[in-house]
Amino acid sequence: MSEAAAKLARIREELNREFFERAELIDGALCALLSASHVLIIGPPGTAKSMLADELCRRIEGARYFQWLLTKFSTPEEIFGAVSLKGLEEDDYRRVTSHKLPEAHIAFLDEIFKANSSILNALLTLINERVFHNGRERVRVPLVTMFGASNELPDEEELTALYDRFMLRFVVDYIAEDFHFLKMLEGRPAPARTTLSFAEHGELSAAARAITIPAAPARSSSPAKCAGAVWKGDIFTATGIFTEPVTQRTISSSSSSTSSAQVVELVTSWYRLSSIASAPADSNRRP
Repeated sequence: MSEAAAKLARIREELNREFFERAELIDGALCALLSASHVLIIGPPGTAKSMLADELCRRIEGARYFQWLLTKFSTPEEIFGAVSLKGLEEDDYRRVTSHKLPEAHIAFLDEIFKANSSILNALLTLINERVFHNGRERVRVPLVTMFGASNELPDEEELTALYDRFMLRFVVDYIAEDFHFLKMLEGRPAPARTTLSFAEHGELSAAARAITIPAAPARSSSPAKCAGAVWKGDIFTATGIFTEPVTQRTISSSSSSTSSAQVVELVTSWYRLSSIASAPADSNRRP
């Protein structure tokens, strides 16, 4: 196991100790970071959506990180940068994007569906094609993964396109087990905080892309029993760490619009995660 792989395994273990009943979300978020996918977290207030996403994003050192809480009063300048006065003198309506979303490697937008249409429309191309239209230029952005959080599913038709940009979607709820809730109230500080450099992240992502699945994922009318990536309705649910041979992975994607290429990319990344962090954390189990 390489040093970068060992660090990722420790990050996974530490997050599972800190955030109770969030193992599926943590594994899915790590998988998204490896496969350059985007994650949407939906749940009621007080379920640690923002805290978990922010903590995971800050574990990648050297990456440019952008975080913002969106409201209906948020302006494009807050997200994409102020309009360049020098550009206006040259009859070019461009923005100064320094320290803003177009220059970020990892981003977290809280309450993403509450933003106005001027922001949401600009996000579509940036998230999917990694392109930002800045004045006369069409600029490639370095975005690897975007995390979005919301208290509710979007109910407006104009938000459907943005919702579809998030390949991994998780629904979280309040802590169900009483002993987990009591352990959370203890508020014990984490004994260690492992971080991963951006270069090490790139190394692991390249290793994930290099893995070849011997057989194409098979369609199935029932979810995988033991482990795999299962689309049930339109919510992505991670059923656990892979424990079967690669050829036995099952993906049920009949209700998903995700392309087969994206599915294979995600599965290879998940398989990479399972191979470097094969022992799930047991610290949250009842004694």
